[in-house]
Amino acid sequence: FTFCDQLIRAGISIPSNIAEGSRRPTKAYLNHLSFSLGSHGEVETLFEVIRRRKLVAEPLLTKGFVLIDRSAKCCTALPSH
Repeated sequence: FTFCDQLIRAGISIPSNIAEGSRRPTKAYLNHLSFSLGSHGEVETLFEVIRRRKLVAEPLLTKGFVLIDRSAKCCTALPSH
């Protein structure tokens, strides 16, 4: 299922970019945080498409939106080296 595959890739990309960037100089670190936030946007967009197409029950999607929102807040709170 295409949405599932894309959600998995984007979801894995979020912490992977943070981890990779944390081992690099400040400029590269900030770029990786930006990539991570881009992946957050991708996940949110996929959730919205799934919602509009009614592919998943609303309570489950709501939980997903809450988790991705919490995750985005954590990313923006990370120190910028």
